Amino acid sequence: MKIMVHACCIVCAINLIDNLTEQGFEPVAYYYNPNIHPKAEYDQRLRSFQKYFFGKIETLVGNWEVKKYFSKIKKGPVRCSYCYKLRLEKTFQKAKLLKFEAVTTTLLVSKLQQKEQILKIAKRLSKKYNIKFVSNNFNELFESSIKKAQREKVYLQSYCGCIYSLMEKYEEKYRI
Repeated sequence: MKIMVHACCIVCAINLIDNLTEQGFEPVAYYYNPNIHPKAEYDQRLRSFQKYFFGKIETLVGNWEVKKYFSKIKKGPVRCSYCYKLRLEKTFQKAKLLKFEAVTTTLLVSKLQQKEQILKIAKRLSKKYNIKFVSNNFNELFESSIKKAQREKVYLQSYCGCIYSLMEKYEEKYRI
């Protein structure tokens, strides 16, 4: 069964794609991340993703819809939920258009993401679009994914991707 995999970065995808293949799925990556800033960071993550998976899996790339992202995102603790919804909804829409039977996301690999929020949003979208959402315990892949990414010498980002997480990183680092 073909499964559309919302892919946020190479690190979270590196073991997930193999895991899904071992489960009998045929993964197709959908790289849709208007949240990643600045544009140079977005481009670096995308190039790394495409280079690593070239010839291994089909990769679809959504537009970097920065205006849409900022129109939907609110600063503060709820911003991640808005971001998850924006990216997952676009993934389900694409999956529906291309007649996929299942969707998942690499966001479930990272222990730094809000898994319960992701699952809550995905469950609603699964029902809305009548597409199965695969939500295995992917965060058990987190540590091994980081190690594999280091061995493979792929790009390892140092923050979630959004401008707010970048600011928080600097605030913490420099105690601003």
